[in-house]
Amino acid sequence: MEKNLLLNFYGVFETLHYIKGRVRYKVPSLIGNLEQKNLLEENFMQIPFVKKISVNILLGTILIEFDENTIDTQMLSIIVINILGLEKEIEKKKTGFMTRELKRVIKIVNNSIYTKSKGVLDLKSVLALTFIVGGYMRYKSNPIIPNGINLLWWGFRYLEGGDK
Repeated sequence: MEKNLLLNFYGVFETLHYIKGRVRYKVPSLIGNLEQKNLLEENFMQIPFVKKISVNILLGTILIEFDENTIDTQMLSIIVINILGLEKEIEKKKTGFMTRELKRVIKIVNNSIYTKSKGVLDLKSVLALTFIVGGYMRYKSNPIIPNGINLLWWGFRYLEGGDK
């Protein structure tokens, strides 16, 4: 089976390894979760095509040996996801590390500008003024080139709340 056909949802459910009739999953929510371990083992031992299941709550991994002629790996993955109730976690909107860190930096810069200006300016107003002044200067030096007009437009749109 091709590796790209195996189900992977980073940080929620990942297929670590697959060979015919044997698959290993990584499920971080299993770490230290004895209740989910027992739930998986009880449910899977009742399924006739499952030969063996081993859940490691220290690593958050699941090893399943199964009859590949009866069920495929994708269906097995879906069963694990359903039993553990991971559907909502998989469907959640994800935010990347860089986006989270950039937002944090922007908040810090905004707070610094606001504090230093004693509440007169914030990051949004500084950016808008930069666009407006830069646009005016470019327009004044060469009114034919649209870059100055664009900067003016962006500055005014930003002030109007067009940044949403």
